[in-house]
Amino acid sequence: MFLYIHNNVLKYRGNVILLTSLNIFNLQVTHGATSVQLSNRERFPSFFRTSPSDKFQVQAIVQILKEFKWNWVAFIGGDTDYSRDALRVFESEARLANVCLAYRGIISVSNDSQNENVLKVINEQRIGVVVLFAHIEHVTSFLRVAIKKKVRKVWIGSETWSLSTELVKENNIDSIGTVLGVTLQQMAPLKGLSEFIRKSLNSKQSPPPVSSETCGQRCDECTNATAETIISQESTFSFSIYSAIHAVAHALHTILSCNSSSCRNSTVEPQMVSECV
Repeated sequence: MFLYIHNNVLKYRGNVILLTSLNIFNLQVTHGATSVQLSNRERFPSFFRTSPSDKFQVQAIVQILKEFKWNWVAFIGGDTDYSRDALRVFESEARLANVCLAYRGIISVSNDSQNENVLKVINEQRIGVVVLFAHIEHVTSFLRVAIKKKVRKVWIGSETWSLSTELVKENNIDSIGTVLGVTLQQMAPLKGLSEFIRKSLNSKQSPPPVSSETCGQRCDECTNATAETIISQESTFSFSIYSAIHAVAHALHTILSCNSSSCRNSTVEPQMVSECV
């Protein structure tokens, strides 16, 4: 099924069924936006997500520190909202747990000198435990420098990199010390997903042509991807993605009074979708 915009109405091929204005985009359902700020219902009343707030993984990290009585630690992150939001929560939670935050450092994707300076401070302050809360690209660059400098620590990783299948392939990655991490609870493989992907890509149906109707969302790289390439991707978020899509689809199915072949209604207001989700 392909969704596109035509005359300010969202359609799927052959049938006008959805919203009468572009206000649908006031409704956001995401699988990956974990910012603590997005939990504020006054600021984001129509925002929904199928992944938990970063607050919970920060609390889990602090529990690990308490369990092992590690109370002299560093918190390292990128210059991003992801890291900054987590740091604010960590400072509060660490204070309550009597964990001393000895150093806060910012790492870079491309500036090795900056990453070397962060490691230098960590060593100078004799910090043995480092909370590394950053996106995978920051972590990869930083740990490459740590490997080069032969730095060994206890690293506690956030869910963005703790189960990375690419990071473990880095040369001498085992030389950096001990790595602990938190991640989303792993769900069983989605039954039928692989078969669905293969069937969809083997379908003769083609996407709508690139035009203003598609809002520039056409992705040639996606179109040219093989079924095996898609199936082999990191599966950590598969269930969250499925849940996000299913939530919206189920809401529309209910509001539009759909059965397996057709829908009785043709117009939906954005607030109706928000309420149903």
